[in-house]
Amino acid sequence: MRRLTLALLALVITVGPAAARPDPARADNAAIAINTKDGSSIFKFAFAIKRVAGDVVDQTNGAVAYASCTQCQTVAIAIEIVLVTGNPSVVTPTNLAIAINDQCTLCITVADAYQFVVSAPADFHFSPHGMQELRRIVDQIRDLGKGDLSAADIQSRLEVLVNELHDLLVAELANAASQNGGGGARAPPEQTTTGPSTTGQAPATTASEPSTTTEGTATTTTTESTTAGTTTNTTTTTTP
Repeated sequence: MRRLTLALLALVITVGPAAARPDPARADNAAIAINTKDGSSIFKFAFAIKRVAGDVVDQTNGAVAYASCTQCQTVAIAIEIVLVTGNPSVVTPTNLAIAINDQCTLCITVADAYQFVVSAPADFHFSPHGMQELRRIVDQIRDLGKGDLSAADIQSRLEVLVNELHDLLVAELANAASQNGGGGARAPPEQTTTGPSTTGQAPATTASEPSTTTEGTATTTTTESTTAGTTTNTTTTTTP
């Protein structure tokens, strides 16, 4: 079962419209945390900014956390900013979070995926202050895995930092619009979608994507939201 589950996770992340492409802007952004050591804590974080100028916006952002151990904590966080220039005809980004407990005891497994898909001027760049703030936020998220924080504490601090990232992105785009006479930044693409969020024995699916079920007893909490070009998937599984 463990081999089957790991193979499934690999397929979820690597098989899709963005797989095997040489263009960095179309490569998947993925955080994959696999924990099979009793009493351990694993934290994985992936961050990317993609600039898309073509006719198709189909970037994939995913966080996968898999645990098969005793008294372990596993956290995967993926954050992607997609800056869309021009007027694409196809806007189908994918954002997914998967947390799986497989034969776990006293396990907490969390996967968080945040994807910001926004329209931006072709010459958009973060201001010096904006870049400094962006680095601070990303560094602080990365540092969440360096301490001895519980999954609940990581989640709480992460939400604050992601909100700061959202506000920073809004402010930087507004600043770019004002410098371009108000015509630089436009509303986000309307055709944003979220991908499947799958956990333990309680799969949850959005859009028309198929759900996937794996074995393992777990108490599961899944939240998902979409606002103004931002998609968020959060999945937590806890095995008593």
